[in-house]
Amino acid sequence: MQVSVRLSATVQHKLENALSATHKPRNALINEALEYYLDSLKIDEVQNNIKRRMKAYNQADKRDDLADFGDWP
Repeated sequence: MQVSVRLSATVQHKLENALSATHKPRNALINEALEYYLDSLKIDEVQNNIKRRMKAYNQADKRDDLADFGDWP
């Protein structure tokens, strides 16, 4: 896939420094950087955490609803 992005001057400078230090092709370095960043997001872990919290919240909410009846026969 081909993508076009605009880099800030700071990011452009960092990229140029990394290219000089690693001697890697621009495309390879950008791909590695994006892959590293996207892996660090751990999206699956975040989604599972949200699902777990929602399930716990819903269960607590149901307990609260039942507690409202007190000693009702």
